Amino acid sequence: MLSTNRERPIVADLPARFAAAQLDDLDANLRARLAETPERWHVFSGGTGRGKSHAMAALFRDDWAEAARQFYASPAWIEWAEFLADVKAHWDLKTSDADAFDPLRWACTFRGMLCLDDVGAEIGDFGAERFARIVQARYSSSLPLTVTTNLRAAQVGERYGDRSLSRITECAEWIVMDGPDRRLAAHARRRDRTRQRAENDDLFAERT
Repeated sequence: MLSTNRERPIVADLPARFAAAQLDDLDANLRARLAETPERWHVFSGGTGRGKSHAMAALFRDDWAEAARQFYASPAWIEWAEFLADVKAHWDLKTSDADAFDPLRWACTFRGMLCLDDVGAEIGDFGAERFARIVQARYSSSLPLTVTTNLRAAQVGERYGDRSLSRITECAEWIVMDGPDRRLAAHARRRDRTRQRAENDDLFAERT
């Protein structure tokens, strides 16, 4: 969640689950594609459990380290649905205070790489105009943007508009993360190991 500190807005840190993510976790072809993105725009697209957020976290950590070396703005990680809740809360206040922190304006102008996780997972239409505004603002100002989404390109156009899709397509390396659900695959491996241990225990018990 974003704070209301106008001078230095605080963005949720990289989620603890991805704190150890690194580019070496990714296959060589994916690392090569990420290295060839001068605009620093990326879309990780695919079904649930395909490693999209892990890949973005690896990119986030690499960019964080590079930012420290090169003295440019560090990246920011935003859970899209939570961010929209912050934006709606600000909008519902209907404040006339020009100094009040506006999370949407901040996302449009933040100088570092903006990482939006799970775009498209929100319920309702509130996010459509806000996403379009972020894309337009960052496109116009040549500011970096990275997104994870379950949506395919055509679905992004349907939900957020053809203008947003056109700008993303121009600037971003669009990476489709396919294959099986890694979480379900890991669960199946754990289940198989548990079953194998039980069978080994039964066999040992019979022999003794």
